[in-house]
Amino acid sequence: MSSYATNIAIGGHLPANRLHGLLNAAAACGVALDWNGDRLNVDARGLAALREAIIEAATSNEPLRLYNDSAKWGKLPPLETFCQEHDLVFRREHDPDAGEIGIVVWWQPSMPAPSECQADGDGKPFVYVDVLADLLDAANTPQTAVDQLRAFLSQATPIDIGCLRLEGV
Repeated sequence: MSSYATNIAIGGHLPANRLHGLLNAAAACGVALDWNGDRLNVDARGLAALREAIIEAATSNEPLRLYNDSAKWGKLPPLETFCQEHDLVFRREHDPDAGEIGIVVWWQPSMPAPSECQADGDGKPFVYVDVLADLLDAANTPQTAVDQLRAFLSQATPIDIGCLRLEGV
């Protein structure tokens, strides 16, 4: 099984009474508050550290960022599920290993499911020309081709996350 260095940025509004749930999801994914930090534990210290990180990120108008240097397949299922269940926007990236391509996954409440695309070593998404060619080949008219391309690009562009605000603190 492959493991990848993975980070996730989370934004939106989180009621203070949901902080324990976020901590449980984060701990289940083995994430830390920075690349070299200790993984979050479900205890008073972990809760205080997570609360402080959210407040610090919100003060800087930044999303909450969490890191795992060895996530299985670069995925963080409990955390992504928590975000979707609580309408928190997220963007997850995993770094490519030598000879491989990275992945960027994002979701916001208006989306039925997370979108993903390949990314270069700098985390910038890209699309292969053959994928675009297939979209254009399937179109019956030039307008259909333009419409399909616009729809594809709207889902292929990772969203701006914004900050995570803790409500009721």
